Amino acid sequence: TANPEERQANQLTLQRRNIKTVPEYHPLQHRPTAHPQRARVVGPEGEEIHVDEWGRIKVRFLFTRNEDHSHDGGAGSNNNDTDSAWVDVLTPWAGEGYGARFLPRIGEIVVIDFFDGNIDRPFVTGRLHEAQRSPTKFDDQGQLPDTKKLAGIKSKEYQGSGYNQLRFDDTTGQISAQLQSSHAASQLNLGKLSHPKAQAESEDRGEGFELRTDQWGAIRAGEGLLITTHAQAQAEGDHLEAQTAKQQLEGNQNNAKALSEVAKNQQTDELESVEQLKSFAEQIQEKIARFEQAMLLLSSPNGIGLSTSEDIHLSADGQLNQFAGDSINLTTQKNLIVQASQKISLFAAQGGIKQVAGKGKVEIQAQGDGAD
Repeated sequence: TANPEERQANQLTLQRRNIKTVPEYHPLQHRPTAHPQRARVVGPEGEEIHVDEWGRIKVRFLFTRNEDHSHDGGAGSNNNDTDSAWVDVLTPWAGEGYGARFLPRIGEIVVIDFFDGNIDRPFVTGRLHEAQRSPTKFDDQGQLPDTKKLAGIKSKEYQGSGYNQLRFDDTTGQISAQLQSSHAASQLNLGKLSHPKAQAESEDRGEGFELRTDQWGAIRAGEGLLITTHAQAQAEGDHLEAQTAKQQLEGNQNNAKALSEVAKNQQTDELESVEQLKSFAEQIQEKIARFEQAMLLLSSPNGIGLSTSEDIHLSADGQLNQFAGDSINLTTQKNLIVQASQKISLFAAQGGIKQVAGKGKVEIQAQGDGAD
């Protein structure tokens, strides 16, 4: 070179033209970098859900072709459980025996990604609706974008047509939530209730909550149950707050006790149930908002109605008590029959007692003793 202090070096690799060569390749070291792929969930014929004890599934990648897999009995393109090894499924919550579980079903399209881009470490990141699998139809009605204001979860009966769903309706003016099993139309409906939406809007059907089924229902509370129509705005009070009912029971108890004392002074029978009513009211605790016994309390500021086209049966091993601040009226279109194994006692403090037979006679008998 022109400058004796400047040094240069060249390295050449010579290759003979008549000898074929290829770059060095080791399958465990020179893997291609993998990117997310689509795959179809596969399994044995006749099965709908095919998983192992870890909830892993088997898939067929959509890019596979039958002619590329003829060397191994078609494995990889058979549309059955021979197409892949078990593949992990990503879940939003995974604890020891608890978490979230939504297992991909055979035929669904899943998205496969790879840990560190390693093609030998695939896992399922999610699922896609495609041409043969339309987006979720709540109540088996409607389609997007008409029902875009609905959100939630809907499952499908295994090898059947039923479903369960948790549906959130965020339609303006019709906001509601529903937990439903299609079996017997068993539903818990909350909020501004409306009919199922086949379009963007549907007709209203009520406000508040509805718990209903076409078959049998049961409400069971082992420590007590309060059913009331007394308002409690915005759930500000305790859930067993029943002081209004307690005060009414105590007021009727005081009135009954006063009248019983008058009857006693008139040499007739006092009420046996006064102290029992007091004891019942004491079971409603004010400070801790609970019942001391497993009792059922019905309370309403504007009346309680019982109606049936058949019979109403009231039964008590103890006493059956009725108290009214006004009148107690009994009317029947046939007979009124009162029987007591011991005695019947009637007392009117002021207005007297009147018995009238519109037709027929009035008959009073004392068959075992005299009549006073």
